[in-house]
Amino acid sequence: MEKAKKQAQQKERQQGLLLSYQETARCLGLTKTDVRIMVDEGLLREVRVGGKSCITTRSISHTLGYDPFGQVRLATEGKYSGLTFEQYAVKALNRGIKKAHSRTIENYRTGLNLVAGELGQLRIAEIGEEDLRRAFRRLEGKYAKSSLRLAFTITRYILRTAYEIGDIPSDPTRRWEMPQSTKPQRDDKRVYTDADIAEIFETSKAYHQELYTMFTVLECTGMRPGELLGLEWSSYDKNTRTLRVYQAVTRQFGTIKALDKSAKSKSVLSVPKSEYSVRTLRLSDTAVEALDAWRKTLRRGTSRAKARSRFIFPGARGHFRSLSGAEKILQKYREACHMPDVTFYKFRHTMCTRLALDRHPISVIQRILGDNSPDVITRVYTHVDADDALRAMDDFFAAQNGGE
Repeated sequence: MEKAKKQAQQKERQQGLLLSYQETARCLGLTKTDVRIMVDEGLLREVRVGGKSCITTRSISHTLGYDPFGQVRLATEGKYSGLTFEQYAVKALNRGIKKAHSRTIENYRTGLNLVAGELGQLRIAEIGEEDLRRAFRRLEGKYAKSSLRLAFTITRYILRTAYEIGDIPSDPTRRWEMPQSTKPQRDDKRVYTDADIAEIFETSKAYHQELYTMFTVLECTGMRPGELLGLEWSSYDKNTRTLRVYQAVTRQFGTIKALDKSAKSKSVLSVPKSEYSVRTLRLSDTAVEALDAWRKTLRRGTSRAKARSRFIFPGARGHFRSLSGAEKILQKYREACHMPDVTFYKFRHTMCTRLALDRHPISVIQRILGDNSPDVITRVYTHVDADDALRAMDDFFAAQNGGE
């Protein structure tokens, strides 16, 4: 494959479709240094032939805005991709991006969908740097920083990859920097207070025993919802008050049809996200009591499939409960008990913040949460507000005065 590619490039060089730096400089009326700068800025595309740097004639034509070589010459080289940005992005996502799981690819789709309204119908080969800047200026006031970052990252990846494989004449992202969101931040609570948790426990215990049990386990472990649904009774040890996490329920997505439509998905049992995700966690007394009560309820229930299931939170047929099934129970609870802000994942954020405020090392928090990235721990899961900072300073001064 590599040999065939080199032979094709050598043939293009012989046909005059690839020019040396000197030939390019003469064509454009510039110096070789100017050509190098244009390559660095993504205005010209460089390839290596026989250890020598060459410039494609089609990138020169694109930069000039006209064809200085004649139609016959360019016709032998072929054309850039004729697909629109959306069509090209859908194909790229379905091919796969590095080692990303299907759920990550689906997340990329949502990011690309943000820019589809601005760039989607433009031919990808015609998108320039100003098109990108104009599109994202319109998005800066609509979306929060995290959404904008996702859209920026995956859009840049799609365009850079298209340039590297020769589908577009230049890289419009070369000088493009991360745009800044101007959308006002909502004053939403990112973590639960002790009072919030007490209310959640009280209302869910009266409403739905299984959901209450889920909440008690999440509250003291901070595990992911998928890990919760993948728990088996064999992983629970009442004597040591521990749960062993070694698998998770995740969504597996199929083919993407369009950027504005989610791909069809199904829940599957999978291996953990990383080696850090395999871990043993300690349970609170409340969680142990809830689990024991839930097991008794399953054993005397009317469903034999659930009673015999190896999963702690089984579905109707005794297999693991799906993510969508758990979300439906949660949504009904939110509506019935007037608790609109309750989510499974907020327990994870709460646990991480508690551990950080209790001054546990990042390495310890990583082991408990099962995440191998310190940046995710500090940037995503930890939420310290102004009051938390003031209390920390008070504790510091008290310790200093007490040590005198």
